[in-house]
Amino acid sequence: MTPTYLLDTSVLVLHALRGEGHAFVTDCLRKGASVCALTLFEFALVLRRQGVTTEHAGRVLATYRGQVQRVLPVDETVALQALELRERASARLPIADACIAACAVCHGLCLLHCDRHFAALPPDTRAQDIRSL
Repeated sequence: MTPTYLLDTSVLVLHALRGEGHAFVTDCLRKGASVCALTLFEFALVLRRQGVTTEHAGRVLATYRGQVQRVLPVDETVALQALELRERASARLPIADACIAACAVCHGLCLLHCDRHFAALPPDTRAQDIRSL
């Protein structure tokens, strides 16, 4: 089955905390969801900021890395798409969020998130706030 979702950092954090949408994200992971490489970076930062040791954070990342079908890079195409998304955004869109959203766009995936910044994405961008499911 072809994956349909690219999971944002915010969704991985919620999933790890067994928060809102846990079952849905678990199902996405089983069906082959993808993540952007920047998501792994951000997720590791969140874990470390919460006081998780480097070793434990590494194990958590490895567990999630094993559950996703693909880790998608930020290459030139994604970077240029991120620039376009930022230029068309209705409000401030942080660089990392623009790159993650662009990764979804470039790979034909729907961005699954729970981050208020993504509300600024252009309306033709496939993005779903998990809180609205």
